Amino acid sequence: MLKITPRIRPVYHNGKRTLLDAAQSVPHLPVDVKALGVDFLAFSAHKMLGPGGVGALYAKRDLLGCMSPWHMGGHIIDQVHIDSYTLQDPPHKFEAGTPAIEAVIGWGEAVAYLSDLGMADVAGHDRQLVAYALDRLGAIDRVRITGPTDPAGRCASVSFNVEGLEAHGAARMLSNRSNILVRSGFHCAQPLHESLKMLPTVRASFYIYNRTEDIDALAQALESITAYL
Repeated sequence: MLKITPRIRPVYHNGKRTLLDAAQSVPHLPVDVKALGVDFLAFSAHKMLGPGGVGALYAKRDLLGCMSPWHMGGHIIDQVHIDSYTLQDPPHKFEAGTPAIEAVIGWGEAVAYLSDLGMADVAGHDRQLVAYALDRLGAIDRVRITGPTDPAGRCASVSFNVEGLEAHGAARMLSNRSNILVRSGFHCAQPLHESLKMLPTVRASFYIYNRTEDIDALAQALESITAYL
């Protein structure tokens, strides 16, 4: 059984305030925000088995203390007078209005479930699938994988192109022919694609509910598509 230890590298920011978008890493890897040393870290619930429309922002307490809320509302106020008001201590002074209570409770259950599984085991499962996908998809004629072919250099996704098909067309064929849902396009990173002179790609993502059989189905569908072409 392939065993790969997830690698989390500290972030060095040379005196600048740093916000890390960890939406793609927190659901898949053990993450220690103190070890990373970032000032802010953001992630979302729907990437980690939780409901949509809710997320979290980690921030260093001293930074929260010197920041002002971006909008006003109930719960952030400690005292109100005719000509003045005082705010609650962080983090409450940033939680204006009624929060998404049901979504947060649901997310809490998802976090508890992942914690019980163990994030190191989640990461190991993801890497097993990625290693298998790289082998299966890489062996298909006219399928070109983007990025490192070493599974240790990846999280739980594989991006690729099918020669002779633009990315959206390939994704539609996978959906219409085989009921396989993938993403296609620039994946929220169009400037990066442009700087690397890359076309849009198809992205297959994996998580704890996926198995090697799912990758076999994807590979077989791609083999059918390339044979059709």
